[in-house]
Order: sequence, then structure tokens, then C-alpha cells
Amino acid sequence: MDSLYAEVVVKPKQPIIRNIIVGLIYAFALFVFLTACKQSFQNATFAVLLCSIPFLIVVMALNTYFYRRGKIEYEYLYCDDVMIVAKIINKNKRKNMAKIETDNVELFAPVGANELHAYKDLPKIDFASLKKQEPVYAMITVLRGKKMCILLEPSEKMLSCLKIKLGTRMIQSNG
Repeated sequence: MDSLYAEVVVKPKQPIIRNIIVGLIYAFALFVFLTACKQSFQNATFAVLLCSIPFLIVVMALNTYFYRRGKIEYEYLYCDDVMIVAKIINKNKRKNMAKIETDNVELFAPVGANELHAYKDLPKIDFASLKKQEPVYAMITVLRGKKMCILLEPSEKMLSCLKIKLGTRMIQSNG
């Protein structure tokens, strides 16, 4: 029998507040630089300007570092009986977040399904993008010795692969 394989990359929606904070930090750095330039020209000395440059470099470097670190993607890789969820930071650093065997999956259903009501108090791990057009599924499974609810956005191919392995433990989307 051929192996079942599916791969999905999900780009989570970035919080607007993060972009606002980054913009404010850049505006602050620009304000400091322009104030230093004004003071330097008024006093006919470049000492103020030269002293502000290291400060600006540090602020811009830290801001760029944290802004770029905030670019996160999740990759779901399903092969035969195992799904691996990885976090990809800035398209170059990869960290495996979960390894899920289909034998341990108790239920796989779209978020909002009545069958999930019994599991509403379980701790959740969110690996979804939170974009409204994408259907989000909840996977009830044992992860690191605890029963968890994992939120995912599988592709149609991944859903068909999971349906073969999970059978009645998978609830199909109504839409």
C-alpha cells in the first residue's frame, strides 16, 4: 500500500498591535535622530549627533530583530500514521512543536462541532492562522502525557488522508 502524505504551511495572522508598536519605535528613533540633527546644527557642533548614532543603531537593530522573529509559520507534515507540527521562525529556523500519532487521536472535528462540547475544558494549543476563510479543526489527542486540544487548518488532501486513518474518529465539516 502506498504511504499517505500531505504537507501544509499556515501563516498565522499577525496582531495589529505588534505592527503599531514597531511603527512607534521607528517613529521614536526618527524623532531622536531629527532632534539630534537640529541641536547639532543650532550649536554648530556634531557631538550631539555623534552621540545619538550608537543609540539609534541599537534601537533599530533590536527592533528589526524582534520584528523579524515575529514572522511565524506553522507546517503540518502528515506521513502514514504520524503528523508533525513545526514552527518556522522567519523562514529559516524550524522547531518541531508536536509529534502526533493517529492511534492517539480521540477525535478530529471542525471547531464548533457538537462532539467537541465534552472536551471544552481541555488545554488548547493553537497552530492555526485565525483567518476567517480557512476552516479550523480541533484534534483531541494525548501530547506529552496529557490530553490536549490542538487547533489546526488542514488542507483537503490532509483531511482525506486523515479520514482514511481515523475513520469514525473524524467528523466531517458541515460546510
